[in-house]
Amino acid sequence: MKKLLFIFMAMAIVFTSCEDDDNISSNPSYVVEASDAFVVNYGSYSSTVGSISGFDTDNSKMYSYVFESVNGPAMNGKPQYAYKYNDKIYFMGNNADEIFYVNSSTLEQTKNGVTSDIVKPRFCVGSGNYLYISCYGGNVWNDASLGYIAKYNIKSNTVESTIAIAGGPEGLEIVNDKLYVALNYAPQIAVVDLNTEDISYITTPSVTSYFLKDASDNLYVSLLSTYSDPSAVTGLGYINTTTKELESTYALSNVSTNYTSIMTFNADKSKIYVAAGAYGESGNIFAFDTATKTFNTNPYISSIDGLNAVSVNPYTNELYVLISNSTTTTGKLVVYDENGDYQSEYQTGIAPAWILYKDQVTE
Repeated sequence: MKKLLFIFMAMAIVFTSCEDDDNISSNPSYVVEASDAFVVNYGSYSSTVGSISGFDTDNSKMYSYVFESVNGPAMNGKPQYAYKYNDKIYFMGNNADEIFYVNSSTLEQTKNGVTSDIVKPRFCVGSGNYLYISCYGGNVWNDASLGYIAKYNIKSNTVESTIAIAGGPEGLEIVNDKLYVALNYAPQIAVVDLNTEDISYITTPSVTSYFLKDASDNLYVSLLSTYSDPSAVTGLGYINTTTKELESTYALSNVSTNYTSIMTFNADKSKIYVAAGAYGESGNIFAFDTATKTFNTNPYISSIDGLNAVSVNPYTNELYVLISNSTTTTGKLVVYDENGDYQSEYQTGIAPAWILYKDQVTE
């Protein structure tokens, strides 16, 4: 097992919307098996460690501290992002900076994390025997040239090489052996030919953060205005991956700058839900129709205090909204149906940021 900074009690605490707390420490394998979705809780950068909550949607239960109940110690750091690939879940860890993984069926961690050539990892995407990992490389907000892509071999568990990309590489997607890299500190998208590692760029009207891939392998990208790189244009961009051009932009004010799941397809990809809201104000979720290429005028869900992330359950089409009002108290997952009507809510760990669906296949 890897060296870990904190020891949490092996007894996990269960929070549900309708039942008293249950003691699950005697059977953590049941909890993992029963959970069909895992909430990734970042914690806080300077203090609180990250955690995993297990969501049993059939029985309407949320299980806390699932990682600890399986492995004993808590995570050594904060999960900036988590990615299911083949039979593992890979975590991009912050403070300490590392890549570590667990078995996707049991959540057991059996090897130490990798720290060599991993500095401020952000996001990853898999292809063959490799994960391509975006890394800030240091204080990118002071020196945008520090960024790079780490090419991580999942067989040898080593970073084989790095590809320098300035501008704060963030979200990633692969189409036709081309790695698309959203840049959070430059108004461009980098495109890396994975066969030659040649790099070209797509000019964008603002900085970008994450992608969604449609049924034709074209990409939607979030367009942002940030404190360090303000822009008058925010919303979604549409990238034609055949021509490798930004084909269209669709305006939406105050698209979220959170480093979380800020946009998500519904189950059949006919809609994209986007988190938006001015700094210091309640957030809203808007629905974008992928057929008409338009946003609804009114928010799909409005006035959400602490809006941190959104996700759609691909099996039920329910919308999950992750709430984080601070980095010192627990957050929550709020469930809405397809019509945007409130259904239920559950307590999570601190700063819930992403949701992984256990049986969902990585595209």
